[in-house]
Amino acid sequence: MADQLPTDLNNAELIMYGLMVDAAYKGFAADEKQPIEPYGYDSVLSRQNEIAAACAGHSRYFATTYLYATIKPVEGLPFLDSALDKSYWFGYVAVSARADRLDIVVAWRGSVTPMDLVMDVHAELKPFDGDAAATGKVEEGFYNVYTSSMDSSKQKHGVLSAKQQVVKEVTRLVSYFREHPCIRVTMTGHSLGGALALMSAHDAAAALARYDHVQVRAVTFGAPRVGDEVFRNALENRNVKVVRVVVDKDPVPSMPPPNIGFVDVGDYNIKLVDDTSPLKQSPHSLGLYLRLLGLPQKQPGGSSSPAATTSTVDKGPKMVLESDGYARVPLHELERWILTPAARSRL
Repeated sequence: MADQLPTDLNNAELIMYGLMVDAAYKGFAADEKQPIEPYGYDSVLSRQNEIAAACAGHSRYFATTYLYATIKPVEGLPFLDSALDKSYWFGYVAVSARADRLDIVVAWRGSVTPMDLVMDVHAELKPFDGDAAATGKVEEGFYNVYTSSMDSSKQKHGVLSAKQQVVKEVTRLVSYFREHPCIRVTMTGHSLGGALALMSAHDAAAALARYDHVQVRAVTFGAPRVGDEVFRNALENRNVKVVRVVVDKDPVPSMPPPNIGFVDVGDYNIKLVDDTSPLKQSPHSLGLYLRLLGLPQKQPGGSSSPAATTSTVDKGPKMVLESDGYARVPLHELERWILTPAARSRL
């Protein structure tokens, strides 16, 4: 590892965040299998997040909402228009109460669909947040995924962009639990999800700026370069700390190239060395990242991490479909599940 980790993050927690991102991939797969039901796959995330938390010795994380993204038509690629008539499941928000803080995690999956891959290579720089002088420019394809919304007649969910959804949810959570003495928001993602983590970290920090006790950071795995130097400075100005994890043989973190204006973003740069020969996994796969971080390999019976107990994985606060088309956990129910009576009495 090239850099030391920040004092409030250890290797076990890095693995935990990676597993939470892996849960986002599994959530997408579950959504594709049962696309009608907006919150019927919560047991997938519940099981995976209990496993993730167990790896770091922390309490369970409960998903509070799911995040969807739509993609605007791409000029010159009309043959992909059929892929634009739906929203795609891209991640979720989850919360856990630790002894020293309330921990909010936003986990984004990486590229899975053909449209995701098209956005990955749509590498022109575009003003972020409409003000290139203040917040810089970012890769147009990533920005498209993050900010696009579509007509309600084409959506199975609401019409909010991924950006609007994530800012709305973290603001809802922080506002409700604002009396908690320490709140941390971590955006995490792999590949394209790492790009979404950086952009959403900036916007969450901006939305939560009035709360002095709220810390926002990003933890990325195999993320590509997202924007220019002004965008990197905008993250610094919002006090967003970035932990950037890369594998030395992974080509994705080296793209897009710096000669067209892109820069690396990382306060803590963790380089993992893959010394296997020959490679048994793609150097970009999240599985390889987790293995190199120290996640145990699959044991007999197929398990690669601490087992979730069947008595608890299906227990937790349930989401309710709200009028804007998105399912969210009612805040009073979330409070009942994550805070002890002693903690509630301090709020």
